[in-house]
Amino acid sequence: MPPVLVFVLGLFCAFLWSSGAASSILNGVTQFLLDQSVKAGLVVENVSIQGRDKLSEAELREALGITKGTPIFAVDPEDARARVSSVGWVKTASVARELPNTIRVVIEERTPAALWQRDGVLTLIDADGHPITSTDVAGYSNLPQVVGKGAEFAAADLMKAVRSEPELASRIKAAVRVGERRWDIVFKGGVRARLPEQDLPGAWVRLAELERKHRLLEREIHIIDLRQPDRLVLRLTEPEVARRKESSDAKPKGARV
Repeated sequence: MPPVLVFVLGLFCAFLWSSGAASSILNGVTQFLLDQSVKAGLVVENVSIQGRDKLSEAELREALGITKGTPIFAVDPEDARARVSSVGWVKTASVARELPNTIRVVIEERTPAALWQRDGVLTLIDADGHPITSTDVAGYSNLPQVVGKGAEFAAADLMKAVRSEPELASRIKAAVRVGERRWDIVFKGGVRARLPEQDLPGAWVRLAELERKHRLLEREIHIIDLRQPDRLVLRLTEPEVARRKESSDAKPKGARV
């Protein structure tokens, strides 16, 4: 091709691009091809969903945003995957076209691990601290609650630590974030364990060993303080303190103990 012709053709293409004509032509060609695909029967007739359990199908289909009769080549699988992945329950997702008429969606749901309490609202979160949902959480009241400023961000490390001692973890009622630095664990019997800022996993294992050996959670103890690695501080419940004081006062002065 002569250089002059190449130059002129280049100028023509530049003009089309700058004027928007090229985009208009491309859109016209795209629409023509879509119209032809519809005439050939290449439209969405079925949406196949796999992996859904807790997530409602209606919520998933709303996020997917694909209606019956849509030209199948008008569906962008990556955009659809991104929309599905934005749903709290969805951990991973894939979306694919299966010609001639099917869109296949495969998801993996998140596993609820705790309830995050903020401003009186409970939100279900997974073991990574990822929010799942704040609706219909009453059925998860058996899960521990995490409370306090920054609790949602620190919950992942806490969950990882407590999983090392599952029997003790099953007795947790709530985990309270203190000063955005450390955790207090409240057990179902009312005992509160104060965990240290450093070496959370080590303190949790230490508490589990103490529980196996001394059954601290079954005693008249209000607080187990593990913040110091070289000592253990126990605080009795108020009724137990009063009982011991009465017992001591009732003994005759000078009596042998």
